[in-house]
Amino acid sequence: MAEGFAELLNFLSAQRIDVQKMAVEGVLGLSEDADFLRHCQSHPRKVARPLLRLVEKTEAEIPVQLAIVEANEASKAELEAAANEATLLGGARTEALRSLVNLSSVPTVRDQLVALGAPNRCIEAIRSGWLEGRIGGAQWYAMVLANITTTKAGQEAVIKEESLLRFLIGAYTSKHVGKEDPLITLGRVLCNISSDPNGRRMLAGGEESSTLALLTQELSNRGRRVDVLSIIGNFCIDEKYHAVVDQTEFFPLLSLFVYPLEKVSAQEQEALPEALRATLKSEGAAFTSDVAVRTSACTCVVALCRSATGRNYLRRLGGVEVLRAWMLQETTDNRSGLEAVLRTLRLSEKELQEALEVEGDPAGEALPAREALPAEEGPAVQAALPVVREGPLPEPFHPGESGDGDNLDDLAGIFEGITDD
Repeated sequence: MAEGFAELLNFLSAQRIDVQKMAVEGVLGLSEDADFLRHCQSHPRKVARPLLRLVEKTEAEIPVQLAIVEANEASKAELEAAANEATLLGGARTEALRSLVNLSSVPTVRDQLVALGAPNRCIEAIRSGWLEGRIGGAQWYAMVLANITTTKAGQEAVIKEESLLRFLIGAYTSKHVGKEDPLITLGRVLCNISSDPNGRRMLAGGEESSTLALLTQELSNRGRRVDVLSIIGNFCIDEKYHAVVDQTEFFPLLSLFVYPLEKVSAQEQEALPEALRATLKSEGAAFTSDVAVRTSACTCVVALCRSATGRNYLRRLGGVEVLRAWMLQETTDNRSGLEAVLRTLRLSEKELQEALEVEGDPAGEALPAREALPAEEGPAVQAALPVVREGPLPEPFHPGESGDGDNLDDLAGIFEGITDD
C-alpha cells in the first residue's frame, strides 16, 4: 500500500502534464483516506514539494498557451493543441490547489509547506493574478494560507514580509464586484496573523489611518463578519490596543446587526447618541439570527469592558442602550456576559473604582471575567479549513487512527501503459 502511495506521489513530478493531472486527481481523491493521510504525515516533503511545483508550473505555462490561442496566428492543429494544453494545465492547477488545501491540514505537511516558503509563494501568486486582472485561483491560495497560518511559524513567515501582508490587507478590503467573494478566506488569514503580538502591531499601524479601522469597515459585509469580529476580538483581548479600537467605527457598525430597532420604542431610542440613532434608522438596524456573529461580538464587548478606555468608548457610543436592547433578545449564554457589561457601564468610572475598593463588588460582578491573551500557539487562531468536497463536512483527521485503505483500489491501473517521456 505504501509503495502505491509513493508511486502516485512520484507521478506528480512527471514531465507530461496529462500524467501529472491524473496523478493529482488521484491525490485529491485520496485526501480523506486515513492510510494515505498517514503516509503524507510520514513523508511530508514528498507531498508538499511536487504539489507546489505543479501549481507554479501550471501558473507559468497557462498564459503561454492562451497567448498562442488568442494570437490566432498558428495552424489550426497548433491552435487546438494549445487550447487543449491550456485546459489540461488549468485542470491540473485547480486539482493541485485543492489537494494543497486538504493536505495542509496534516501537521507535518503544513510545516513542510511553511519551510518551503509556501506562505510567500501563495501571496505572490495572488498578487500576480491580481495585477493581471485574474483572481480565479485566489480562493484556493487563500484557503491554503488560512491553514498554514494556524501555526506560529506560518504567521511569522507572513509577518516578516510587510509588503506582502499590506497587499493582503489591501486586497481583502478592496471593493469586489459580483456575488462571489473569492478573497473571503483572507479574513481567516488575517485573524491568524492578529493572534501574534507582532501581527497585531502591524495591523494596528498605518501612517494615515489605522489598518484596523479599515478592516472594521468589512463588518458591513455579512459573509465576512465572523472573521472580522475574530480579528477585532484579538485586539480587544489585548488591552493595550483599546485606544486603537477607540478610533474605529467598530461599535456603531456592530450596532447595526445587534440592535433590534423595530422592537425598541421611540422613547428608549432617545437614549442613543443622535448620530448613531440616525444611522441605525437609515441603515435599517436589525437583530441578527447568526449566533456565531453574536458570540464573537459579545467576546469583543466583554473584553473592551476590561479597561477604562474601552468602557468609555462603549458609553460614549450608546453602549448602555444598545446592549440593553440586545440582551433582551439574546437567547444564548452571551446574555450573562452582556449583563455583566451593562452592570459595569451603568456605573461611572469613579463609582466603579469606589465600589471595587470600598464595597468589594456591587451587583455580584461589576467587571466581566478577564479574557486571557491569545497564547503564542494561538487559541484565537481559526481552525483549519474542512476538506474540499461536496456533502457533509468530514471529521478531523488524527494521525494514528486506523483506516481500511480501500480507496487505493479505485486507482488501480490508472497509470498502466503510460510512460514519462
